[in-house]
Amino acid sequence: MDCANGKVFGLNFDLCGLCSENDSADNKYLPEDVDNDKKVKAAKAYAAGFSFQNDGRLEEAVEKYQQCIRLDPIHPDAHYNMGNVLQLQQNFEEACRYFNRTIELNPNHYLAHYNLGYIRHEQGDLNAAISSFKTAADLNPNDADTWINLGLVYRDAENLQSSVWANRKAVAAAPRSEMAHYNLANTLHDLNQLREAIAAYERAVELDPRHVDAVFNLGVAYQENQNEEEALRCYQAAYQLDPSLEEAEKAIESLTEFLALKKKNETAQGQAGSSDGKKKKKKGLFS
Repeated sequence: MDCANGKVFGLNFDLCGLCSENDSADNKYLPEDVDNDKKVKAAKAYAAGFSFQNDGRLEEAVEKYQQCIRLDPIHPDAHYNMGNVLQLQQNFEEACRYFNRTIELNPNHYLAHYNLGYIRHEQGDLNAAISSFKTAADLNPNDADTWINLGLVYRDAENLQSSVWANRKAVAAAPRSEMAHYNLANTLHDLNQLREAIAAYERAVELDPRHVDAVFNLGVAYQENQNEEEALRCYQAAYQLDPSLEEAEKAIESLTEFLALKKKNETAQGQAGSSDGKKKKKKGLFS
């Protein structure tokens, strides 16, 4: 699963026990001191930033998150969401700085570890990505996205056995995730474990019959396993799903020719075998 924009975490403003801009503050909150008053203003700024972020108004979200952080420098979710916005803006190093600050404030903030892993993977720092995703998985082992991404990084690092392990964890966390089954199938295919790969591709296609890559790759696995008829069926299905898929079109043409030639050779061999049998029988009569 591609999680290019990271995961967004925010608090429901109403759950903070604070008022909206149109309510009377006196009715809901009576600040006891200056520090408390700052936290109230920080919470309002955070809620406004979160609202702007959800609306796609990223520059305004940045302004509000910065205001929140100035008022409450140890607000971990403001730092995290600031990192999220910067990630959306593709300012990756600054995003990482805010994610790292989030982790300093809350080491168990698994989403910060997750997004750090995603950025480091994008940047090609596979060891750092693995470390971040593993920490995120330890903190939240039921999150399939984390396992899926960890499996992808392991595969890119050519650590295929670990990739299979991570992808099986993803399947266990989300048995109905076609992406988890698809990624597992790809790595099993890399390992030439064709029967297991075929089973995983079939499950992915069962869950999402329109997943054209899974349908096409299932055909490749069938062909490598010498089941050409099933391979052709998959290629045809993939081409029907995406007529622009040149690989499927070429595979159909090539495999159709192969099967026609194979049938022709089998017919010729059968006729030759029948002729040889008659000759032997005739020779036997005259011996």
